Amino acid sequence: MINKKQALISVWDKTDLEMIASKLVEKDYGLIATGSTSKYLQEKGFNTKTVKELTGFPEILDGRVKTLHPKVFGGILYNRNLESHKKEIASHEIDSIDIVVCNLYPFEDVLDKGLTEDELIEYIDIGGVSLIRAAAKAGIPVLCEPCQYKEFTQKSSDAMNKDYLRRLAVAAFIRTAEYDSKIANHLSNGEFINLSLEKTKTLRYGENPHQKAHLYKKRGSSISLCDLDQKQGKDLSYNNLMDTDAALNIIKEFMDKNTCVILKHANSCGLAQGENRIKVYEKALSGDPMSAFGGIVAVNFEIEEDLAIKMNEHFFEIVIAPAYSEKAIEIFSKKKNLRVLVYKGFDKKVDKAFYDVEGGMLVQDRDWFCEDFTLRCVTNKKPDEKDLEEALFAFKAVKNVKSNAIVMTKDNMLVGMGAGQPSRVDSMELAIKKAGEKSKGSCVASDAFFPFPDAVEKAAQNGVKVIVQPGGSIRDKKVIKKADELGIVMLMTGKRHFKH
Repeated sequence: MINKKQALISVWDKTDLEMIASKLVEKDYGLIATGSTSKYLQEKGFNTKTVKELTGFPEILDGRVKTLHPKVFGGILYNRNLESHKKEIASHEIDSIDIVVCNLYPFEDVLDKGLTEDELIEYIDIGGVSLIRAAAKAGIPVLCEPCQYKEFTQKSSDAMNKDYLRRLAVAAFIRTAEYDSKIANHLSNGEFINLSLEKTKTLRYGENPHQKAHLYKKRGSSISLCDLDQKQGKDLSYNNLMDTDAALNIIKEFMDKNTCVILKHANSCGLAQGENRIKVYEKALSGDPMSAFGGIVAVNFEIEEDLAIKMNEHFFEIVIAPAYSEKAIEIFSKKKNLRVLVYKGFDKKVDKAFYDVEGGMLVQDRDWFCEDFTLRCVTNKKPDEKDLEEALFAFKAVKNVKSNAIVMTKDNMLVGMGAGQPSRVDSMELAIKKAGEKSKGSCVASDAFFPFPDAVEKAAQNGVKVIVQPGGSIRDKKVIKKADELGIVMLMTGKRHFKH
């Protein structure tokens, strides 16, 4: 029997392994390590005992069985508070193992490497998961990620309190649960989905003051609202986060040019593209300056001093950009409550959308805009190149508006919008009302087909030049005929963009 404290180390990821091993030696731990880990540490000058030397039993089955032995798990799992457990392990000449440092085969990291299933299965860790769970159950320190090493090395023996050990145990069970979920998710071919979420913030309240709310991060996600860099301003509310998410999803559709979106209640009330950044903002604001009051403004370019001055002339809740000049930050700081956010993920898109329903979850592909269609002219009157460019801009814009959705655009800016109406003609009337005189010469986009010619008549009465819509109605011929009678260009995409 060995009276000295012992640490068992078995790692795939050897990041900072020398550092943690050195600190363990300083803390007077003896080191036990599995094959490749032991070899690595010995090459670095550490004196380690192999698991084979501990158990008297070799690794077998090409390394599939290394640590699955009573002399390993007995030394970890015995209850330190029970004399009967202490006597039992002593009777079997089992040495105590007092800390486990273990990380797992990188199953998640090799999923996209094109491996066969037989090859992939070799990356499913068995012993490592068992070691981590055993240490967590036993209440001894368990370090399952290199990022935990630094805090551990800074802890004195007295600081290894119950709260710290519980935190390590929770992290261990989260890691093994995530690991097994990833395996099940993959091998079930989508029949099983288990999401791992970590609370990052408790919000003041939810959509309304009587609702409790929290922000969770999807663990392992390369892009998250939780990673927003807030430079100043009040804490983000539930509604702020909903609108921020909507604004970012809109901007990501328009990355080909400088773009500005102004948004309220998840619908864009201002949207514009162009070369001059100041003019792009001014065009977006002019789309519906009244609705822009208290909204969110997002751009896909750096905000500099001149634009910050312009933006500060209006009341916005949030400003979002990939970067800001020092002067811009200084100018925004004059409005203490204004939330100034840096977002670096404009080039990344999430591929799945999840929606919570009663007792279940709807999962679908995200409806990212993709030009996998042809703008097909179905009328006698034909579009010119500028009309086609405008129609594409309008159709991108309408797909981000709540159905039934109609938008009116002109010169790559939103001039009118009708959203969320049960009747498409009602949405058309709202868009016309918002556009006013700007409707003359504009392009109308609809997220779905026109069931009747009435909305086309409304558009023509207000000077609309081009209509773009998916088509697909049993009355398409009547709608096209009406457009011909009224001298309107009509384009069909064959692609619907409902948004609920």
